Amino acid sequence: MGMRVLIVDDDDLYWELVRQAFARSEFLSEIELDRCDSGIEFIKRLTSDDVQPSLVLLDQRMPELDGTTVLSRMRENSLAPWMSVCLMTSSEEPELVEEALSRGARFCFSKPSSFSDLRIKLATIIAFFRELVMLPQAAL
Repeated sequence: MGMRVLIVDDDDLYWELVRQAFARSEFLSEIELDRCDSGIEFIKRLTSDDVQPSLVLLDQRMPELDGTTVLSRMRENSLAPWMSVCLMTSSEEPELVEEALSRGARFCFSKPSSFSDLRIKLATIIAFFRELVMLPQAAL
């Protein structure tokens, strides 16, 4: 089975840009891509879905539940503690990054402002994630 990436983001335009970035990159095109359009949908899915993603890209700014609240709920309810979640944000506030990491995010990144930057950033994140997965647990 190949790699599965789940995008949790309420922004339809951003979702379409991500889909296009994956489709137009040879490196990313073979990755199975899926979406939840809210933190609530993602939490529900975690409790019911048999097929889990390899990596979750979780938006910080969403109505009802923001990304750090989703991370907290995952931790409080022991939902998929093994899952790698990356927080996406339009802010580069060090406090937000610190908070996300303390709540269980594996890493954070700021959303790029252009399509070409988005493709590069997504390819970098996927490459980083693949390397992280290959590390022996003792090295973490």
